[in-house]
Amino acid sequence: MSGNRAMQELLEKHLMLFAPETYLPRYIRTARDIYQNRTLLRQLPSNQHTLNYLLDIIIKTVQEGIRFRTLDCLKVVKELVKGRPPELVLPSDTVDKLFSLYQEFVFHRNEEVQWCVSWFIKSVVLSDDSVEWLISNYRRSEHLVNRLLDYPTRHPRIVEWAEDIWRSGELRNRKSQVIGLLISDEIPAYVNERDNTSLIWAIYYARVPAETKQKLLTEHYSPESIDAFLEVCRRLEYPSVIKSALDRLKQR
Repeated sequence: MSGNRAMQELLEKHLMLFAPETYLPRYIRTARDIYQNRTLLRQLPSNQHTLNYLLDIIIKTVQEGIRFRTLDCLKVVKELVKGRPPELVLPSDTVDKLFSLYQEFVFHRNEEVQWCVSWFIKSVVLSDDSVEWLISNYRRSEHLVNRLLDYPTRHPRIVEWAEDIWRSGELRNRKSQVIGLLISDEIPAYVNERDNTSLIWAIYYARVPAETKQKLLTEHYSPESIDAFLEVCRRLEYPSVIKSALDRLKQR
């Protein structure tokens, strides 16, 4: 390749960062291209077009049984997923593509690959079928448990799963997150948890409005759970709840 041609290619590849619709198809056609340009591609704007473009290439490579640098290529997608702006809601077709690769690689022999694809669906609202798959397979991997416990919205099937988990005594090492999934307006009576610190953290994890969290924190505060109470109020920025506890203390 001549010096001029090499310089033109270098400049055009960097233009991918500003006009991916124009320049990605010129230089990124295969998983090998993704691997060879991985450092630059991680800096792409994180939007629906760039994600779908790269996902389509990787999914096609997997479907055709072509060997590729799995971790390096998946890391490019992970960086784009992590870097997406908060206001970007991924459309269902993009989410389905991300989940298909998650299913393909979450049980991979390389643990780093497992952790990588776990990012693909972190804080992402999935289809009901995808949620059902996570529930059906959660015993196979802690990564699936994480995605269920950290699911971003209140989902009826995940609530049912959490109730079964609680009643069976599973996942007691993560009981605050399990209880958090069960909270609606109140902490269910059947939870019957005596460790108030665990309840305070459960309120923190709950998928409920701020007003409900503030009410529950006020109700379940106790001197024994003061450290957890203060930490949760600090994280959630609830000074009024701390003030309420202080006022009650002064009235005694």
